[in-house]
Amino acid sequence: MLTKILHRGLFQYIRLPFDVKIAPALLQQTMKAMLSEIPGLPGYLDDIIIICRYPAELQDQVCVELERVHEYGLRMRTEKCKLFLESSKYQGFIFDATGRHPDSEHIRAVQ
Repeated sequence: MLTKILHRGLFQYIRLPFDVKIAPALLQQTMKAMLSEIPGLPGYLDDIIIICRYPAELQDQVCVELERVHEYGLRMRTEKCKLFLESSKYQGFIFDATGRHPDSEHIRAVQ
């Protein structure tokens, strides 16, 4: 992924350093590849949103997603995970069982 030439030879990073300009693009590319085979599972940078109508379906999707994250060698911070919510606000939208709706706070700000 990233290799530096030093006086001792080549040095290859195990993890992507913070100062690499293409890091967000690489992360998005990885997320797209990881989630592309799972229908209805959008991923944007380090966020994955799972929307289902029924609790059993949601539980199955969470298991599939966690297996896929494990296959790619990624880890998730449990303190940042929000599971089994009735609705969630994300990037100006509200996601719930009926779909995606614009957030009324953002609509008022534009009016």
